[in-house]
Amino acid sequence: DTKWFQLAPLPYLEEARRSPMVADATMLFPLGAPMKAGAQVLPIQLVVVNEGFGAMFGVRPLEGDLRTVLTEPGSLALTASTAQRLFGRANVLGQTVAIDGASFRVGAILPDPPVNSTIFYEALAGQGTMAWPDDYRKNLMRAWGGIGSRVYVKLKPGASAAALEQALPAVGD
Repeated sequence: DTKWFQLAPLPYLEEARRSPMVADATMLFPLGAPMKAGAQVLPIQLVVVNEGFGAMFGVRPLEGDLRTVLTEPGSLALTASTAQRLFGRANVLGQTVAIDGASFRVGAILPDPPVNSTIFYEALAGQGTMAWPDDYRKNLMRAWGGIGSRVYVKLKPGASAAALEQALPAVGD
């Protein structure tokens, strides 16, 4: 009897990328983070993703460059409604927010995720973001016991989901 879980250990990301059956793979790791903009401090659902997220899910910025944001440790993207909540306006490209005292440049403004989506975020940052300590990130990327993330894969044409389903758990074992 197969049991499915929505969350997976992050090492599956690299294993999926190495698989000849996978065209692309991306991860989502939620980091709830209080963000400060001016005097305003709000709890924001910051989600760490890798560079392939935008292409895989068709997320296109309203302003800025999401791919660049996801490669710069001191940059992040805000949804339009999050920008409005933090700054009182949506056109905040180039402004800064603070997370745990560190400054982050707003490099992209994104449309809000659809309300019927299973993927929710108010802000996105890349895998190398300064928003999580480097040691913590490195440990998560190696920790087979942690299941606080989501890993999504896009199969190559002709690849079988059943074959990948068998191959990835074998790597984890």
